[in-house]
Amino acid sequence: MNFYMLADRDNWVNSPINSRGELTETCEAVKTTVRLMNTIPSFDSLHVEQNIGVLYYRPYAREAFIAHENPGKLEGNLLGEAYQHFKQTYARLIEANINAGIYDPEIHSEKLPWFSILFAPGNRYMDAKTQQKLLDYIEQGGNLFCLPGIPCRDWDGAAVKILHDAFVNHDMHDFNGWKSAQIGKGRLIEVTNMYFDGVFLTRLLKTLSLSLAVTSSDPRVKTTLLKGQNEWVYFMVNTTEETMKVEISFYGIIQDSLIDGLSPDCRLEINDGIALLEIDPHSVKVFWRNMQAGL
Repeated sequence: MNFYMLADRDNWVNSPINSRGELTETCEAVKTTVRLMNTIPSFDSLHVEQNIGVLYYRPYAREAFIAHENPGKLEGNLLGEAYQHFKQTYARLIEANINAGIYDPEIHSEKLPWFSILFAPGNRYMDAKTQQKLLDYIEQGGNLFCLPGIPCRDWDGAAVKILHDAFVNHDMHDFNGWKSAQIGKGRLIEVTNMYFDGVFLTRLLKTLSLSLAVTSSDPRVKTTLLKGQNEWVYFMVNTTEETMKVEISFYGIIQDSLIDGLSPDCRLEINDGIALLEIDPHSVKVFWRNMQAGL
């Protein structure tokens, strides 16, 4: 959140302060957010807990931009299709209530952020430097999912098979929907079918023995965890137009009582790892634990 659009300008409307200096109906959301920031001691140092990431490879986005005005194919591949694979993959993760992080090799130039799982949607083209980064990630313990296949060429058409050769030179195992090879401490997985849903993702997490920190019985109620030095802060977002009654499951918590970040006198009780939550349409609930105080 920033305050760049706190007041109306020439090119946007409905800001918390209008052009006459008057408060609007959206000001209440800003007040609520600031109150939450002041309630949680380490709010400014919170970072989102993300075990799953998606590769954002800029050459695919540039190709899609060019193909928008000049559609065509290259060696049977539809130009811009790889970028559509990225958008589809990220959208399906969000639909399944998985708050995936983004890995951009041009921003994270030195070290790949740590994800237990990294989806790499694309096509057969990827430069050697990026392929090597991804292979290093696998060897250090990461699980890389290439879909719908493993890249094997550079952008000039030359063969660059860093990932491909690592894949075929190790023992492969067939699962229902993907092929996997153990490489170093991690795995390279090829998923040839671009369509996957919540069932696929649930099976995937179970296969890799990975559990999400907080989940909802209905994926339309989005959940995520932010961690600070002493605080764990859980956000629950109802994306629907109806009041939702859901079960919220917490990994690693059996019994606890979480503080309501917007109504500190209220608590969310967790029993056997599950809390019952009723949340209004298009609204947000925030709960937090003070680890230092044992709350």
